[in-house]
Amino acid sequence: MIIRYKRNSPGEQTLPHAFEAYSDTEEPLGEASVEAVNCPLVWGARPRLVTIRAQGDESAMDALIGAATAHALILTREGGPACVRAELPPESASAKVRETLEILGFKGSSRLIRMRETVGPGPTVAPIPEGLTVVRDYLNDEGERRFYLERVNTIFGGGFTPEWLAAARQKPHFSRMLLIDKNGAAGEMVTWEEDGEAVAENIWVHPDWRRRGAGKFLLEFARIYWLECGAAKARMDVWSRIEPAVRLAYSAGFRPAETVKEYPFLDVR
Repeated sequence: MIIRYKRNSPGEQTLPHAFEAYSDTEEPLGEASVEAVNCPLVWGARPRLVTIRAQGDESAMDALIGAATAHALILTREGGPACVRAELPPESASAKVRETLEILGFKGSSRLIRMRETVGPGPTVAPIPEGLTVVRDYLNDEGERRFYLERVNTIFGGGFTPEWLAAARQKPHFSRMLLIDKNGAAGEMVTWEEDGEAVAENIWVHPDWRRRGAGKFLLEFARIYWLECGAAKARMDVWSRIEPAVRLAYSAGFRPAETVKEYPFLDVR
């Protein structure tokens, strides 16, 4: 078997973060990618998050995952404590893949959880914290769209493009909820309707406003909007290791419904 770096795009000079596997006769067997992001505002305990994704023939998975793990560990040498995680489809990864990950040190178990709540009328249970103002808009202004993308990419480690936002804005009942204090943005989320459900996405709260009711108010403000739109259910996806996000979802009435992805992990430093 042959394992080699996947070729870069033309003109790209950096070291590739992907591998390809080939048989001795140069038949493609699979590939693995490694993505590293910094998310200190979302997960301060381990701001460096490195995700491995592998696919292909089972005969190549050991070698691909091994190469990707070695590369991932190199990427954790800078940036403080880190988490290396392998992304798996829920309950469909083979026993061999799981065994390989465990041998390589992936002892931890975590999940991307889809949480749901029934949207119904009721009294406001989360008043807006004193010192905050809330705005609901549709990101129609080009400058606001640019600021929004800069902010969420900084907070969540990138991956949100103008194309992603344009597609989201085309979905039914798209809206942005923004909390503002005297210093600027203090919390934010976007929402839209998909598959008959309201979707809560990119929820964040500034550290100065955490544990003060800001996040719970955002979701309460969204619930009122969902009622206006006629949504009967709402959902949000939460990584189980980000405990504050899990607690926030529970406090707003969301409950685990299904596992979207599994993430065996190993912590570095």
